[in-house]
Amino acid sequence: MRNCATLVLGVFACAILMGTPALMGTPARADERFDCHGPAVPKRAVACQTKVEYPDGGEPFSCGNARTHDQVVYCGAVYGYEQGWCLRIADPALRRKCFRDTE
Repeated sequence: MRNCATLVLGVFACAILMGTPALMGTPARADERFDCHGPAVPKRAVACQTKVEYPDGGEPFSCGNARTHDQVVYCGAVYGYEQGWCLRIADPALRRKCFRDTE
């Protein structure tokens, strides 16, 4: 009975930790809800919020104030550590910059 209770508590603890990826050190969500002000990017949060990005032939922007869906996805890919999200960017110049910045 004691082993069963220990096993149940262990599974419960793992389920709680798996539900909170920021605590596990996993990548930030790199989707349209990405927010570089959140705790998911603590090591590069200041750069994420303030660095001005200059896409080729495009209008400069900062991830702390992204204005388009493509810009948010770019920020999620670069600062959320999800390189595969670059493929979701429709703007070809921003997509190329995304691939360069996540290499």
